[in-house]
Amino acid sequence: MSMSDKAKNRAANAIIAVQASLHSGDPGADGAANELPTAGGIYSRKPTNYGAAVAGKRSLPADILFDTPPGSSVSHYVIWDEDGDVVKIGQFAKTETYSGQGQHKIKAIGSELTVNG
Repeated sequence: MSMSDKAKNRAANAIIAVQASLHSGDPGADGAANELPTAGGIYSRKPTNYGAAVAGKRSLPADILFDTPPGSSVSHYVIWDEDGDVVKIGQFAKTETYSGQGQHKIKAIGSELTVNG
């Protein structure tokens, strides 16, 4: 038996995703590994603003743009809840490496929070 859309929406809306981070490799199950360095004040985590669920899916209204330090590589991202726990780990289609300071984005399309059931 599967969940109704109303139940999926209720479950998805209960997920409080508050920030996102970028990682140079697999962040591990707890999301702690390989986060870009914050030293120098270039990179920092960014707030997320997922919309209300529709058919069990919450979407970002816009891309999330990060400043990346020179020499960094980006392969993964993590979405975090208000308690600092992992909500979602995503892997980009390809690893990007920045020789100088750059910008990297988590695209709104493809980074949805989805409840299946």
